[in-house]
Amino acid sequence: MHSDITQPPIVDEWLRSVESGGTMTLLAEPDGTLEGYASLHLSPARWARKVGEVAINVAPEWQSRGLGEALCAEIIALAGILELGKITAQMVAEHKSARAMFERLGFRAQAFLPDWVEDHEGRGRDLLLMVYDVTAAERRAPTSG
Repeated sequence: MHSDITQPPIVDEWLRSVESGGTMTLLAEPDGTLEGYASLHLSPARWARKVGEVAINVAPEWQSRGLGEALCAEIIALAGILELGKITAQMVAEHKSARAMFERLGFRAQAFLPDWVEDHEGRGRDLLLMVYDVTAAERRAPTSG
C-alpha cells in the first residue's frame, strides 16, 4: 500500500529514496526474474526516526509460497541492525492472508480505521495498522554465552 509502483513518477521517487537512504529495499529474484520486493521506509522526522514502515509486494504466481514471509523476516532482521524500535505495516483489513503472515512473524494489530483508504476502483476500504516491537523481540531473543 505504501507506493503504487505501476506509476513511473512513483518509481522515480522510490528510487530517489533508496539512493538517499530513506528506504531500504530487498529484491527477490528466485528464478532470475524480479518476483517480489520488501522495502523498509524510514522517517526523517525526529519523533519517528526509530520507526520504519514495511511494504511488501510479491508477484501473483509467487504468493502463498513463503516469499513474502521470507522477505518480511529479512526486513525484521534489518530493523534490528538499524536499531529501530518499531516496524509498522498497513494493509486493507480484508486481506486476511497478509494479516496472518504478519501475525506469524510477531506483528500485532494496533489500529483499525473504517473506510480509511480508497482502492483502484474508488471504493472505500478499512485500513489495518499492525506493529512489530523490535526492542521487545530483542529482549526475548536468547543470548549466546
